[in-house]
Amino acid sequence: MNTNWFVMGIACFFSVASCNQNNVGSTQAPPAVSSPASSTLTVPARVTDKNILQQGKNIFTKNCSQCHGNNAEGSQEWRKPGADGKYPPPPLNGTAHAWHHPTDVLMEIIKDGTLPDGNMPSWEGKLSDNEIMAVIFWLQSLWTDEIFKTWQGIDLSSREE
Repeated sequence: MNTNWFVMGIACFFSVASCNQNNVGSTQAPPAVSSPASSTLTVPARVTDKNILQQGKNIFTKNCSQCHGNNAEGSQEWRKPGADGKYPPPPLNGTAHAWHHPTDVLMEIIKDGTLPDGNMPSWEGKLSDNEIMAVIFWLQSLWTDEIFKTWQGIDLSSREE
């Protein structure tokens, strides 16, 4: 299944799941989405569903904001290693480099963490794929249209390889 169909499946899941306010943090799997016979890749759309974005923000606030800041502003000195030799948390709001990575790389970074070069722990087994995607969608909602459009091209190119 290519990343675009995965993202669309996640978006469909959250659209349905968000009807129930008690579903925040749900680990229920998204419904299966089959790809069309055509192998044409499409550009991933920006998620604008308020329920999905709120869920992503809630998950980010609970799990990520203590390091990356409440508005994903990260550290201003994110390019320089600290006294411990590790890089501080980068901004994720479109002002640093997160948007340079396609979806699969963002998922991998969140799941695996950044140790030993950084301080971010692995979130695998702690956050579901659905929760991670909700966080990514919320972060993308902070990006300017220009940054998001550039990211779309990066994401699409990564799936063509």
